[in-house]
Amino acid sequence: MMARVGWWRSNGLALIALAVLLPATVAVTTVNEWWDYNSGRAAQAVEVEAGAEASFGGATWSDARLTRRSDGPSLGIPPGTKLMVATVDVTFGPDSAAPNGCTLTLGEAMGAQRQWGSASTDPFDWYASEGMASYCASDATEPYTVEVPFVLPEDAQGPYTIDVSVGEELPRFLRLRLDD
Repeated sequence: MMARVGWWRSNGLALIALAVLLPATVAVTTVNEWWDYNSGRAAQAVEVEAGAEASFGGATWSDARLTRRSDGPSLGIPPGTKLMVATVDVTFGPDSAAPNGCTLTLGEAMGAQRQWGSASTDPFDWYASEGMASYCASDATEPYTVEVPFVLPEDAQGPYTIDVSVGEELPRFLRLRLDD
């Protein structure tokens, strides 16, 4: 009489292969998806202390400041909000070009750590000050100052940060800390 081989014994090699290949497949897939997700968004901050300047995206970013505009209500911002304007000086050398576009966001460094995007396309009557740009001009030939409005809830509190994302630098972005 022939002895029967159990299911576990007859499938042992396949089970060992499954035990090795399944976690490896999950790991490779997860790392690949994580990389794709993070490579197209601002995920790795390059921190810059308040008052310091930094080279990033082919330019030097300096003199970051934030001011509250008292004329927000007359410009049409919603009740219960305040208008804050961030300005940053952008310089680049004769051998480098202006950054190929950028995005500025404003964030709370502490507390709720909320973030706000530019309000330059919102329907209120705001224009950049004379001699300043309301966006990062990729065709600039001279240093310039970018001035971006943000509409924040009245309860937003500093200290604040200005995050600068330059497309070809992603997933890295520049985080400029501001004094309170």
